[in-house]
Amino acid sequence: MALEELDPNQFRSVASCPEVTSQLPTTAPQTSDPVTTLLAKINALLNSGATGTLVMSSALEASKVLKNSAGRLQNLAVFNSKASAQFILIMDAAAVPVDGPVTLLYPPIPIGAGSIVVLDLPRPIVATVGICVCNSSTGSFTKTIGSADCVFRGVVTA
Repeated sequence: MALEELDPNQFRSVASCPEVTSQLPTTAPQTSDPVTTLLAKINALLNSGATGTLVMSSALEASKVLKNSAGRLQNLAVFNSKASAQFILIMDAAAVPVDGPVTLLYPPIPIGAGSIVVLDLPRPIVATVGICVCNSSTGSFTKTIGSADCVFRGVVTA
């Protein structure tokens, strides 16, 4: 899928995501929540009913391999526990690449401090090698990985 084919309405922040905001404030993930509570809240809030394999962080991390072979990304949610903004990169790779130039499957996604972003995809993103996500201090085609401060949740298919 070419980048110009993507619908800009696929990307929503938590502020405009009714399935999340309808749960506020009692079930909203908070940066002060323990990691296990964060994981449970994010999984409950973002259960979109998509079919496929759910891949989710079990702790805060800087990157996640969602699929180590060719496949499709149906949806992605990321929680940033960091006290500052950063970018999320979705890469066509079977393992998280070293810092430097990377092949992106989607434009860099800005994520604010202590917030969740949800990527709803009416058509899956197709990867020919694999699907990896990571945080990065740079919003470009160059990966500069950050610290282990994100929770990643994605649904992938073959």
